Amino acid sequence: RAFVFGGDPAELSYTHTPASVADWAAIRGGGEATPQPQLVADFCAYNAYSGRGLRDAFAPEDIRQGVFWVPDLAAEFDVEIGDASADATLTVELREGIYRYLCILESTGDSGTFDRLTLADINVQQDPTEIRRRGSRSVSVGDDFRLRFAQCDDALWVWLDDEPVVFPEEVAHYDRGPLDVLDPLPSDTQPVQVRATGLAGRLDNLKLYRDLYYRVRREHGISAGSEGELMTLRQRLADHLGDVESYSQTMRRFRSLFPGQTIAAKPGEYIALGDNSPRSEDSRLWSQNRQSVPRRYLIGKAFFIYWPHGVPFLNGGRGWAIRDHQRRQNKRLVPVEDYPLYSVPFVPQISRMTRIR
Repeated sequence: RAFVFGGDPAELSYTHTPASVADWAAIRGGGEATPQPQLVADFCAYNAYSGRGLRDAFAPEDIRQGVFWVPDLAAEFDVEIGDASADATLTVELREGIYRYLCILESTGDSGTFDRLTLADINVQQDPTEIRRRGSRSVSVGDDFRLRFAQCDDALWVWLDDEPVVFPEEVAHYDRGPLDVLDPLPSDTQPVQVRATGLAGRLDNLKLYRDLYYRVRREHGISAGSEGELMTLRQRLADHLGDVESYSQTMRRFRSLFPGQTIAAKPGEYIALGDNSPRSEDSRLWSQNRQSVPRRYLIGKAFFIYWPHGVPFLNGGRGWAIRDHQRRQNKRLVPVEDYPLYSVPFVPQISRMTRIR
């Protein structure tokens, strides 16, 4: 659905209101969903399965839709300008606790086209009205373009029409320590705002991305009593994603028990991190004496995705199973009839066969 703006100042805000398992159950039963605003969390859809026969399967109401707040976000959208004044501006704001990060497109000439891009920030704890400009550079965009703005890894990143806009390191990067943390504010349930002044046009295809969040699954050096409390606190964090004040209080207690984990790699060694953070048995969970991989152990490089899962067809889009997944039952593996490993016929996903950069 497009957001149409024209002439007068206009504002579009994104509020994070994901449907819960209870909402989907209500809809299926003919009821009404009542999703509530909450923080963007480290939900991983790959792990959110349920159903008969799966090993470690959860009841639907037990599917955890994230535990830890993820403030590193990117907003992307398409813009079509119909008319613009000589001093038109388009501002994208990303929020992280007390900070607001701004990407400001400005028209500084008489042509009514954007020719300058500025990065700025606001510290609402110090002065919510003070926009601190970090740096600007000239740009050239037409009446139809795509903008992506990201706040990630203590740095600001901008792309115009999928091309990066490069800023000096002192402009784009923040001087913070690796374990510096911020408490969320209620405004973080509304993490993106777009403001247009002196413009007439439309905004389409708004997408919100979050960074990969690496969590710790096992805390080295934690007592058995503290480990039990940490498990309880994780559940409370999941339950309080919509109650930001309670979430912050719980997170402060969590940090007091476990302030963080540091992994160091010697020269010529590499830290291994899997892409499925909640489940990956990677460097974070190895012995404290060996949490990295020596260079001599690396024997090759992945460079091509050659076998994405095929898409079955016929039989209602399911095809026919020729081999089932298996689960352990009474110390032996038995097939899971409703969870096929391979089905035929299928169509190869050639479009997803691509080179890994």
